[in-house]
Amino acid sequence: WIKFGVKYLPNAVYVLDLFHLQKYITAAIKEDKKTKRELWKAIFKADKQKVNEILTQKYKELELNGTENPVMKCQTYINNNWDGINSYSLYKKEITGCSAESHVSHVLSERLSRRPISWSKVGAHKMAKLRAIKASGILLKDIILKQQYECLKPIEIPKQTIYKAKQQLKKIKSTYENIISLPILQNKKTLTSQAIKSLLLRNAI
Repeated sequence: WIKFGVKYLPNAVYVLDLFHLQKYITAAIKEDKKTKRELWKAIFKADKQKVNEILTQKYKELELNGTENPVMKCQTYINNNWDGINSYSLYKKEITGCSAESHVSHVLSERLSRRPISWSKVGAHKMAKLRAIKASGILLKDIILKQQYECLKPIEIPKQTIYKAKQQLKKIKSTYENIISLPILQNKKTLTSQAIKSLLLRNAI
């Protein structure tokens, strides 16, 4: 899945995890510190030929047979992941470390695989996205509301309809001004004036 991430993420570079590389080297070389130093030196110099020479020599020294022995497994692992090893030579300043294992463990595995749960490809993909959103501190509610607002289109009212509405408002305003100027309405304390004003206000609303 790490190699797949290079194709999935823009401008990504595959870098092999040194922890796993060290496990293979330790299993192959064991306590031979001199050979181990030479091997690491060749690895960080990106000298693939030298790396294979050291492992081939070690394979012959131990007189091991078959492809399942630790030296052969180490050599196969290094050759299959050489692009990730070579990245340490190409991007020395840029490579500062990686927390991919802990991210996968706490963000994905905790919800997707730690308990006996089965997932479809679609369900696992959606859940992975939701977990990533949560880990990034993004509120899903805000994203949904934003998407809904973006889908809304402005309402266009025909000019003729707007013109008719303005004319009606002018008539209502004129009628209201004529009625409100009646002498009976000038007295604010009478029940009649208050009742008429209440009716005018209700009709206006």
